[in-house]
Amino acid sequence: MEIFKAYDIRGIYPSELDEKKAFRIGRSIATLANGKTLYMNIDTRLGSKMIKENFVGGMLESGGNIVDLGMGTIMEAAVASYKNDAFGISLTASHNPAEYAGIIAMEKGVTVDPQSIKGFYLSGRFSAGKGTLAKEDFKNEYISLITKGVSGIGLKVGIDSMGGSTTHIIKSIMDRIGCEYSAIYDMPSETFYGRHPEPKEENSKDLSVLVVEDGLDFGVQFDADGDRIGIVDEEGRFINPNLLGLIFIKYNNYKKVVADFSFSRIIEKYASVKYERVGHRFIEAELMRHGYPFALESSAHFYFGEYHPFSDGLLSAVMFARILKESGKKASEIVDSMPKVYYDVKGLKFNSDKDRDSLMAKIESRVLGMEGVERLDGIKIKIGGGFALFRKSNTEPLVKVYCDAQSAGELAEIIKKAEALCSG
Repeated sequence: MEIFKAYDIRGIYPSELDEKKAFRIGRSIATLANGKTLYMNIDTRLGSKMIKENFVGGMLESGGNIVDLGMGTIMEAAVASYKNDAFGISLTASHNPAEYAGIIAMEKGVTVDPQSIKGFYLSGRFSAGKGTLAKEDFKNEYISLITKGVSGIGLKVGIDSMGGSTTHIIKSIMDRIGCEYSAIYDMPSETFYGRHPEPKEENSKDLSVLVVEDGLDFGVQFDADGDRIGIVDEEGRFINPNLLGLIFIKYNNYKKVVADFSFSRIIEKYASVKYERVGHRFIEAELMRHGYPFALESSAHFYFGEYHPFSDGLLSAVMFARILKESGKKASEIVDSMPKVYYDVKGLKFNSDKDRDSLMAKIESRVLGMEGVERLDGIKIKIGGGFALFRKSNTEPLVKVYCDAQSAGELAEIIKKAEALCSG
């Protein structure tokens, strides 16, 4: 499988991404950085630990000046690069299963196009030099940024870090904003306790039990590198990311936002929307170009442009706690006051990118001549008041099928039509 994806470098360790490739990628990134400082950290997975030494060796051989931040969230490396006009690097495969390894590079907080790294990787035209390696703890500076002006919240929070990189920092954030907490899966785990490290409803059952049994005000769950968030209310109900995004828009009074192409159209009732391709590289660029205060993706990425231009699950947790404190409402009261979102997303998994692309070609042939078809990112078909969107994943051999509607009945019909387009 091609390891150079749309916004990062990612593959199964060691069959697709191993130490030898990591060394060459390190040389490529240091060459691209051209003398700029490289702030680097890693997530908790085995693959990240295994490729780190070779990756660092490659950067040093190409003159890279590295600041090792240790284990941490992708946002810490991003903030360090953003604040210091430098490169940021995180060895992470984000929400992918534990057998994956990955590398993402950022320049001044904005994701670098992996194709620019790939060019050096293939050509072998690397810079040469004697790099430097230092260590730094950026944790407190990052916490100070995302908690500025937020204190005395006085709520009880359930935490599920899924064994990922937020394990080292989320409790300190809760202490800083004045929240008590109960935590599960809160020690670093190379295998994420045998779970798929993605904050979604089917993975939130244990968190829901914790919140209800301990009488907590809400619960938060994070993916492996911390840039996605899942939230459950005090009744243990998982809040759909589309609905969570609407809550952030309403209670922060955002009037203009950027949303990914898969987001529910209900967002248009709340703000003026600029749609963009799915993926943080594209969203970040739009935020930087036009200064939007907020951006959001249906995969539970939330970008608060007033702080920095990239998705941040930990900041999202702080913002949600602040909303509860300032509104004086329970999480369930806020959820129940919002319009209901009728939305469904499924992933169709394949053995290879070739098989995935074959299905996309079949769907494309079946929608030829149809009205209401858009192709900003994948194939979106407007159906009634909603849509069906088919798009290939940028991180795995998957086709994701998103269905959005204005009622339960309409959603069932759209799902049925989407399944028909994929069948046979």
